[in-house]
Amino acid sequence: NKKLLLHGGGKSIRSFIHMRDVSSALFKVITHGKIGETYHISTKEHVSIKNLVSKMCQLSDIKFNDFVTVEKDRIGKDQAYLLDSSKIRKKLNWTDRVSLDTGLNETFDWINDNFAILRKLSYEYRHKK
Repeated sequence: NKKLLLHGGGKSIRSFIHMRDVSSALFKVITHGKIGETYHISTKEHVSIKNLVSKMCQLSDIKFNDFVTVEKDRIGKDQAYLLDSSKIRKKLNWTDRVSLDTGLNETFDWINDNFAILRKLSYEYRHKK
């Protein structure tokens, strides 16, 4: 029953990638990559934080305005995190396969299956050093 703080109205753009896609990309790099080369691993799907939260609200059957409090932007916050993954796609024939919507649905299914355990955990975020 706590509201999510949406800094800057959620205008920042991000590219979220599923761990299965990261794993398949790393496998390609390990097995077919050239030593000393750098390969960026990223999806081509970009989403604003606001749209991501909206998707989460829809999956939770919660009204966006009941769940979110818009805050001013944090000082120094990056507006976008976007990588060019064309090199790994072309040279190693890799592609991401799990869409954001599929990943969110799988995550929400997992949460629902494990909710009894999760509700016993602290809601407070603690950054590990």
